[in-house]
Amino acid sequence: MRTATETGKKPHILFVDDIPGVANIIRKVLDGYRLTYVQSGAEALQQVAEEAPDLILLDVEMPKMGGYEVCEHLKQSSRYCDIPVIFLTAMDSSSDVVKGFNVGGGRLCD
Repeated sequence: MRTATETGKKPHILFVDDIPGVANIIRKVLDGYRLTYVQSGAEALQQVAEEAPDLILLDVEMPKMGGYEVCEHLKQSSRYCDIPVIFLTAMDSSSDVVKGFNVGGGRLCD
């Protein structure tokens, strides 16, 4: 898969968070990137299937399907496992960080 910079397109970032106010901040910070915002894990998986992003910024705690579960789904798929995932969360325990790595955050295809 060619990267956005290789094709001359703006990098596409998928941002997943159930709090719309956070999305407004992210839009300002990531001005200049092509940003898609969705509010749930299910929407994230649907969006990735429609158009795979270059990067996913993923909230950990969301109703029904949290970020860890979304990441596990993506990393189990040979089609999507190379999409980098960065978790965004207010959680700060070392066990939360370890769990993020265990489900595939920071890892590409095996």
